[in-house]
Amino acid sequence: MECPQQKEALNAFTTSFAPKEKGRAKVKSDAGQRIVRAIVLLNIDNYAGGRHPWGHPAPEYLEEKSFYEARPDDGLLEIFGLKHAWHASFVMAELRSAMHIAQAAAVKLSLTGGALKEAYMQMDGEPWKQPISKEHPTFVIIESTPFHSRIISGK
Repeated sequence: MECPQQKEALNAFTTSFAPKEKGRAKVKSDAGQRIVRAIVLLNIDNYAGGRHPWGHPAPEYLEEKSFYEARPDDGLLEIFGLKHAWHASFVMAELRSAMHIAQAAAVKLSLTGGALKEAYMQMDGEPWKQPISKEHPTFVIIESTPFHSRIISGK
């Protein structure tokens, strides 16, 4: 069953993520251009021991940016960036929220090498080094599935 938010949100989010020598990256997408050190895609409302990096934005902000309240059963990925280590620390301490980039049902990342030969990735707690070609873009694709997991609420 498709959620109403999924119909109205981006069907796919495509971004070009080009690592630079000092570890920062320029993220170009249909949602604009940002400079970040890390890009995070979540399909749950908490991360890293119960933290809420997407935060709980005010309804006015959500409406202005065409975002929805993050829910684990809405079929959307929350895509956000962390600017540097201090920013990540403040986000994890819940003193600030992350840099909101987009919400989407599917994602295509295009990685270009520059000075780096690999990008550090993690999915469902499993880390890996994604090799990056200097000659051609490397693509990482996360597709939407028609079936959503049932969430046990504990109530």
